[in-house]
Amino acid sequence: MSEPKEKGHVASVARDGGLTAATIPASAQSSSSEITRQLASLEHTIKSGLDTFQEVGDALLKIRDGKLYRESHETFEAYCGVRWNMSARHCNRLIGAAVVAENLGPIGPVTESQARPLLSLPQEEQKPAWDEAKASAEADGKPVTGRHVQQAVDARRPKRKPPTIDVASKIVPLCGVALPDDPAEQKREPGERAFGLVFAEMAIQNLKKIARRDPDRRAAFQKVGIWIQQNFDGGGK
Repeated sequence: MSEPKEKGHVASVARDGGLTAATIPASAQSSSSEITRQLASLEHTIKSGLDTFQEVGDALLKIRDGKLYRESHETFEAYCGVRWNMSARHCNRLIGAAVVAENLGPIGPVTESQARPLLSLPQEEQKPAWDEAKASAEADGKPVTGRHVQQAVDARRPKRKPPTIDVASKIVPLCGVALPDDPAEQKREPGERAFGLVFAEMAIQNLKKIARRDPDRRAAFQKVGIWIQQNFDGGGK
């Protein structure tokens, strides 16, 4: 990776505020030196351990939250892109995965792809989901993969019940066909209503749209006739 152009804190202050290093209190210079040393130590961790996501994520977390990136860049996004050739989004994923790994301890994920799906769960649900992923992988006779973890995470999410849609009441008015007037029919649930005549009328209205000069008119009516013969017993397909 290419090294960034250095822009020390003292030099930045001197340029922007018209100060010199001699006019800056020794305590401030000492603080700046400590920040520089801390940043260098964390960057060494990142450079030497790009495959150990937990250490890298932890180092990035300290750089981000401690705003140490300001030693050389204005924003964390710029720092990630220029210094490490990574997007801030990916760096934040590494940070999140490291937090998950710390939460689960030694028994937790060993790769970022294993930890990533757990980020969508509350902290108290991460360990049960991880245990389920390990059990699933063991049943497959394979190491734990991101797919095993994702399946465990999906299984723990509340399943949304699809809304009941009264298709007939929404589509039929668009076709200019009236719904049944029978009060008994109106009291039934949408999925229980007998809309046979309504849909038959809709089919007829659509057949009327076929122009007399349409070359497929005869074939279309024959196809409908065959379907009626095959399904007249009420066993629709």
